[in-house]
Amino acid sequence: MNYDWIKEIPNYLDFFTNDQKIMIEVVGIEKYMELHERFGSTSFYFSNQSMVYAKKAWAQKNRHIHYSEAARILGVSVQSIYNWREEKNSDNLNLFEAKK
Repeated sequence: MNYDWIKEIPNYLDFFTNDQKIMIEVVGIEKYMELHERFGSTSFYFSNQSMVYAKKAWAQKNRHIHYSEAARILGVSVQSIYNWREEKNSDNLNLFEAKK
């Protein structure tokens, strides 16, 4: 679908909430409109839990990367990297194992 029509509205961003404006800034108006078409009638929201699990698994898998560098790459504190790497019996490492 073509969403160029919205750009013809003067100050079209005024019709959006602050959160929507941030999303538009990140993905662009065309992708925002596409997401809205697909998920606009749902209660879709972003949960941090999946990203935390993924970051934890990456930190554990990449123990060879210095704590401060891993923290910078993942956008978390050095303490988080330390805590994640010190956890015992973590089953997140199997995310990176090849399927047989």
